[in-house]
Amino acid sequence: MKKLIFVMLFIGLGSVSYGQYVPKGKTSKAEMALSQGKLDIAKAEIDEAFKVDDKGKVTSSAKNWYTRGQIYKAIFLDDSTQYKDLAGENALEVAVESFNKVQEMEKETSSYVIFSGQELSQLYAYIVNEGAEKYIENEFETAYKSL
Repeated sequence: MKKLIFVMLFIGLGSVSYGQYVPKGKTSKAEMALSQGKLDIAKAEIDEAFKVDDKGKVTSSAKNWYTRGQIYKAIFLDDSTQYKDLAGENALEVAVESFNKVQEMEKETSSYVIFSGQELSQLYAYIVNEGAEKYIENEFETAYKSL
């Protein structure tokens, strides 16, 4: 009977611990916030991940750069004014810079390189479509600037 109670208690504690997952790294926290649509928290976490540490170095991995690109891309594409002020006017530039950095760092066969290429293609298509819409509406200056 004692063994049965011990086993049940052990299983119960194990299942409770899975329900309370909290990511430890800044990049993981940023990814989780991004998936929940909390762009302000995601940006704060990823910016924290890129700060200089005590040794004067910045932790730079393809995952960090890719996540940074995803967050800034989401801020750029967000229609609400709530998040537009987070990155100012340079959200697009930061996203493109981040995805390009991933492609510089990794091998061509890396999944991060493939995904960053897809993200860049999506951004390119979005910008071209924005320019085309403005051109159709006879807003030539805006169309030119969006390209």
